[in-house]
Amino acid sequence: METPKIECDPKIVYVTTKTGAKYAMPSHASQQCYDDAVGFPFDQDDVIIASYPKSGTTWTLNIVRLICGMEIKSGSIIESEFPFLESSERKRLDEHKATHKPAFYHTHIPCDHLKLNQKTKYIWVLRNPKDVCVSFYHHTKLFSNLYEYDHGTFDHYFKLFTSGKTDYGSYFSHVKKWSLHANNTNVLLLLYEDMKTDTRSAIKRIANFLGENYAARVSDPVTMETILEKCSFREMYQKMDQFSTVIKDGKCPVIRRGVVGDWRSLMTKEQAEIIDRMTVRHELQHYWEKYADIV
Repeated sequence: METPKIECDPKIVYVTTKTGAKYAMPSHASQQCYDDAVGFPFDQDDVIIASYPKSGTTWTLNIVRLICGMEIKSGSIIESEFPFLESSERKRLDEHKATHKPAFYHTHIPCDHLKLNQKTKYIWVLRNPKDVCVSFYHHTKLFSNLYEYDHGTFDHYFKLFTSGKTDYGSYFSHVKKWSLHANNTNVLLLLYEDMKTDTRSAIKRIANFLGENYAARVSDPVTMETILEKCSFREMYQKMDQFSTVIKDGKCPVIRRGVVGDWRSLMTKEQAEIIDRMTVRHELQHYWEKYADIV
């Protein structure tokens, strides 16, 4: 009789929070970087782009970069202008803050760990959980150097995702905590599905949130058209080496398809219903009321 194959979980690490709880993070994170991130003194000049993984983070970073007129230096990636908090040591954060006004950062660390304040601006990017689950699965397989999950199956990963056992823990807990701050004046909620439906309006909302100078910049028709072209997935896919140091078989883990409803490519009807029930249980379904036919 053939022995059933036991599928291994993706490789992750655990850090200890200030409450003493264990929190799951990708293997490139460290306790020191986590402590530096949650203890860093952000102020009114700072902007943090925050999200649960695979919610449109890299796309949003690129839009913000284009609105602000930032250039990605040759041989570098976009993270050079947006340090990733959980993999940046305090020295790196201090240097970035000293040389950038305003200073931009990005993170997937939950908002209750960061202890939000009224002085800092937060751009919170939210995407429907079914697409996040499928995208996170592909991300985990492609980042084989981090997760060692090359042969992982979607059915196995789905169970991890719905039980909150992936890095960064439960999607639903993460989003529920951010929802408590969605109406704060210093928080801009960007729904991924809205961004895909009307990217032009999303660009205007981000620029208005960042300040008058940025709003004035995107009011120029030529500038707006340039931003729309350079933030398109076609353009970003062609320049994927600007967004990740890991390119595997011509694929980039942080720029894959960017399609709303891509969950249908892997998820069964039964699996979709499980996530739908979890979404209702956590009272999050209202975010996607107008997209019920695709999410």
